[in-house]
Amino acid sequence: RGKLCTIYAPSSTKDLENCAPLIAKSDVVVLDWYLNIENKQQNADAEADVEAEEPRGIYTLELIKNIVEDATEKKLKLIIVYTGDGAKLYSITKDIHEAIATDANYTIDAKRCQVSSANVTILVRAKDNGEKDQLKYNQDLRSKIVKHEDLPDFITAEFARFVGGL
Repeated sequence: RGKLCTIYAPSSTKDLENCAPLIAKSDVVVLDWYLNIENKQQNADAEADVEAEEPRGIYTLELIKNIVEDATEKKLKLIIVYTGDGAKLYSITKDIHEAIATDANYTIDAKRCQVSSANVTILVRAKDNGEKDQLKYNQDLRSKIVKHEDLPDFITAEFARFVGGL
């Protein structure tokens, strides 16, 4: 479909640092909410141990902050957080907004699971787990499920909507 795609599965914090130049050049970045990063930091602090055991979102938020800092008015960025934690789409959206809320230019549209500014849009979407009744208790989130095979078309449509009018 005329896209150049790179899959990068970081396994350490050094890998995250190494992907920064690639991300800086990308128009669209798709991130998993849970990045299974090896935590080599030795710390006896009990709170740090708990955080290391459940690092969902920690590394993704850091990547998003770096992308936002790098995205000047001259760069357009679409970030899609693609997560298996479908029931947490609203809280993930809120966490992202809080992480970058130091910049007043970012607004949150919780209902759309979107955080955006004039040149950056962040969407939070759920991975389809193959179950017919996925998110049956959260009917309003069902429209935020994207099947893996539909992801390329979803990205194209969202990027076109994002840059529309340019």
